[in-house]
Order: sequence, then structure tokens, then C-alpha cells
Amino acid sequence: MLAKCVNPVCCNQFLFLHQGKLFEVEFQYPDGVVASGDGDPVNGKMHVERYWLCDKCAEELTLSFDKRQGLVIHSSLGSVGVPIPFSSSRSLSLTEITQVRIRPLDLNFSGGRDFTGTLKVRRQAA
Repeated sequence: MLAKCVNPVCCNQFLFLHQGKLFEVEFQYPDGVVASGDGDPVNGKMHVERYWLCDKCAEELTLSFDKRQGLVIHSSLGSVGVPIPFSSSRSLSLTEITQVRIRPLDLNFSGGRDFTGTLKVRRQAA
């Protein structure tokens, strides 16, 4: 479960889906990967994690992947990326990762603040 902003120097707690920016990160591995007609893997090893940046951090920061450092936070000001530890207990080897997809998740509520509407999740290619 997401507990706080992924920025290590920020202590904002993850409380509401409508605040900040949520990312889905998919790590793919070579074992048994078969490509479909559009080039997307159909099966094989993959691991998905989710990360959240609070409103303030999301204004200046984003996530990217570096083959040497792994998942990193980058500033729009061009500062050096800060590595982010994987959130799961599963050990991920950077040398085994063949592809990484980082998707911002756009969470839209229909029905306003009464939460009687359905949650719609739209994935956007990063």
C-alpha cells in the first residue's frame, strides 16, 4: 500500500486519490516473453508497482528509469536523478529487466465528492 510521497525528502501522507499524481511502473523480464502483433508482451515475467507524488512534488518532479540506478526521481530543473527503492519485498535485479513502462494514472471520479459514482482509471502512455 502507498503510504507517503515517493520523494524521500517529502513526508506528505497518501490520503486521497484526487491529490497528487499516481504512477504505475511495470518491469518486464526476458523469461518466456512472447510478443503480440503490436509488440506488447503477452506472457512472461513481469512485476507492477505503484508510486505516488504529492501535489507539491508532482509540480517539479517525475519518475524515470535508469539502467544503472533503477527507478529515479527527476526534477524539471534538470537535477541528477535520485534513486527510489522498490516498494515490494521482491528483489528486482536491474540486469534482468528488459523493459520498463511508467504510466501516470489519471483517476477521475464521476458523481462528485459523494463517492456514489464509479472510479474510472485511464492509463496514459508516459
